Amino acid sequence: MTKIAMMASIGAGRTIRPYHTTGDGDSTFGVSTNKVKSGLGISVIGALAAELVSEAVVRAAKAAKSVEGWVAYRDYNAG
Repeated sequence: MTKIAMMASIGAGRTIRPYHTTGDGDSTFGVSTNKVKSGLGISVIGALAAELVSEAVVRAAKAAKSVEGWVAYRDYNAG
């Protein structure tokens, strides 16, 4: 799980710039229930997790609403 979480974190780094600065608190955690068996290797699962996190960050940014002092993506692309 540690390796998968480390690889998943790369997905956030692909979409958030800068990432892992001294004051932002960027963290990625992995949790397993150990209920699903898979023949996929850790590297494949980690690569898929990175893609998933990358897509989730973009979707979240596009769905976010602005707050006072912070303009949201949707404010620029309303229509």
